[in-house]
Amino acid sequence: EFRANNTLPIIKLSLDDSFECCSIVFRTDPIPVFTLAVMGNCCGGADEESSEEKAQTKKSTAVSKTPGDAGSTEMATLPKEENEKKQPINDESDNETALKLLLLGSGESGKSTFFKRMLIRYGRGFLEDDRIEFVDSIFENTIESMKTLIHETQSYSEKEWDKLLDSNDEVADAAEFLEDFEEGGVTRKIAGAIKLLWNQDMIQATFAHRSDFQVPDCAEYFFGVVDRLATKDYCPTEQDILRCRDRTTGVTHETLLLADPPAKFEIYDVGGQRSERRAWVKIFQNVHAVLFVVAISEFDQLCFEDESTNRLEDSLSVFDLVINSRHFESTPICLLFNKMDLFAEKLKSGSKFTFNDADCPYEGDPTDSEEISEYVQSLFEARNKTDKAIITSFICAIDDSFNQLDDVLRVVIEENS
Repeated sequence: EFRANNTLPIIKLSLDDSFECCSIVFRTDPIPVFTLAVMGNCCGGADEESSEEKAQTKKSTAVSKTPGDAGSTEMATLPKEENEKKQPINDESDNETALKLLLLGSGESGKSTFFKRMLIRYGRGFLEDDRIEFVDSIFENTIESMKTLIHETQSYSEKEWDKLLDSNDEVADAAEFLEDFEEGGVTRKIAGAIKLLWNQDMIQATFAHRSDFQVPDCAEYFFGVVDRLATKDYCPTEQDILRCRDRTTGVTHETLLLADPPAKFEIYDVGGQRSERRAWVKIFQNVHAVLFVVAISEFDQLCFEDESTNRLEDSLSVFDLVINSRHFESTPICLLFNKMDLFAEKLKSGSKFTFNDADCPYEGDPTDSEEISEYVQSLFEARNKTDKAIITSFICAIDDSFNQLDDVLRVVIEENS
């Protein structure tokens, strides 16, 4: 069931078990055209890329530079048949033709955050009803993050933690209350317990080693605004929505409009976790550009679904499959290194760059963000066995002053002219 607003009729779809996917476009004048993408039983075979492809000269086009899961890494692809011919934008007056953008990347790369930033900047944004839908996820992010920190603190320093609880009844009560809490929103009592625990040196010490366990990047942010979350009639801000960790499942689709030059884009976001990747195949057709997002800050973290695989290594493996896929032979690839803020913060706090590629070990300064950025970029570019250019940009999707998107989209338009 889908209802555009209270004045429009409900559209109902009856689907049988064999249904896979479709895209329904409809118009309600004077309301603009919009599209509903529906996904069903999406599955596909593994990509069987030829290992005999000859490596050719690789190009790299820099748009901007701002340094400052279980199972295999296989990705399902389309059967061995040619893609539909892509339709370029011919002129500024072509309002019916849209460029299709496909947003790909590994889990936890910030891909969905980038999608939300695009929606805010070029799309319909988030109205109050949209924002309310994020409340439960924000509450879960906040409460579960503190519960994780309590558990990890107990694991790292059990004796010291027990001493703290024995000597401080208030902290002990707060920890017990949160550990026993199973369902509900952020109340004033919960906010008070989180603030009290967050101010404990032992919790802070555990958080400093968060690369060793799974906790969302948004934890510190929501701990800092927890009193606001506990207010009556709390409605998330745009920054709350951007920070919110809500794993993408299936396919999310939106229409975007660029003012200068005038252009329309259809952007598709898909789940980045390994369990989601077999669904990617269904939207590989007629793609005008792939936006591949990499979390450069996660060089020392393990995958959420597979705690034996480094996240950066996983991103490299997936990028290899994407850049060299026959389905994107003539498709521009935009390589977006995300989370530059966390990357710089991690290095400044004393962490050292520990990631090393077996074929190309890092020999530079393990604390120099610019040098490391160039090294990581070179690792991804080295996976390119085609002669097409890679459009590269270093970004921070949560930054409100983030203005590099225009440059990326203009390059996409030029590549498809």
